[in-house]
Amino acid sequence: MTTLEVLPDPDTLAQTVAGRFVARLAEIQADGRVPAVCLTGGSIADKIHQAAAALDSPDVDWKRVDFFWGDERYVPADSSDRNERAAGLDLLDKVAVDPARVHAIPAADDRYASLEEAAQAYEDLVRSEGTGSFDLVMLVYACEISDGTP
Repeated sequence: MTTLEVLPDPDTLAQTVAGRFVARLAEIQADGRVPAVCLTGGSIADKIHQAAAALDSPDVDWKRVDFFWGDERYVPADSSDRNERAAGLDLLDKVAVDPARVHAIPAADDRYASLEEAAQAYEDLVRSEGTGSFDLVMLVYACEISDGTP
């Protein structure tokens, strides 16, 4: 069953998703597991990452979370367009993560000859480092809904 929840503004959306994100990590860790999280990018994801970092719950051991990406731009590693870079600035650099658990998609200036090679390498990494599934996949879509009132 799918639930659609309409929130009044991007900040409320970010706070709501961040709270649920952190609570779910705490639940998974309370079960004795290491959560596997798939992050996304974009302006609303940036807000969510910032809100999650601000929560920094004592119930979450950030060193015991595996981070992956569901999307990324194939640009150089130091590009401001990389979702990995934004997630680092907004979340990963602000909470105590284990850098060995951050599994970034290869950048355009990595050792791969093509985008296809880089994608295959990331697929291989996800399959070898992951458990076969993600506990959380962040897919956030924010839009404004108008009731037609000027």
